[in-house]
Formats: sequence, C-alpha cells, structure tokens
Amino acid sequence: MTGGVGAVLTLNGNGFPCVQTVLMGSPAEMAGLRAGDVITEVNDAPIVRQDLKKAVESIRGFTGGHVKVTVQRGGSTNLTFVIQRSSWDGLGLTNIFDTPTNAAPIIQIVPRPTNTN
Repeated sequence: MTGGVGAVLTLNGNGFPCVQTVLMGSPAEMAGLRAGDVITEVNDAPIVRQDLKKAVESIRGFTGGHVKVTVQRGGSTNLTFVIQRSSWDGLGLTNIFDTPTNAAPIIQIVPRPTNTN
C-alpha cells in the first residue's frame, strides 16, 4: 500500500520543493518537519529544479517504509529527518489526484470522526 509523510509541497523560486503545510498528527509533524522547510535531498539524492510531481513521488512509498529527507531551514541550517510513511487513511486524506507537471497534488483533507461515547 502506498503512503506518504503528511506534508503538502510547492516549488520555491529556485526549483526546490518547499513544505507548504504539515498535517497535524502526521509522521512529518512528529519528525519535526515545518512549513517553510526547503527540501534539498531525498534518500541522499539531491532534489533541485525538478517538477513537483517527481519530488512528491520520491517521498511517497510503501506504508510503513522510511524516507530520509534533508531540508534547509532558515536559509542556512541543514537538518535531516528519517520519516516513517503512513497510509493515506492514517493521514486523514482521501481523493489523492494526479496533477499536471509542476502542480501541487490535489488532496481533500477529511477530519477524523471523534468518538463521543
């Protein structure tokens, strides 16, 4: 089963994927990824001037598997995170659609029901 880390990405002006949003309770949030982090490497492979779809695909993978993400934070600090992927359902996501090159993936965030019993 394919899953992700719970981060929505966009490309910055330099062609790097940039974290736009980190979903609450997601593996990305638990690992410490933040909105504004610029992704420079995925699994030790440099990521630059790629279309966004390729960058997202390099982070996605088998549910329960790990991905190593290196980010630049605040313009100069490099941080590396090893993040365990979660299923789309585990992330509270439905309707993941493929999108044209250089477009952010379209997702629908569905709140998890709360148990009121």
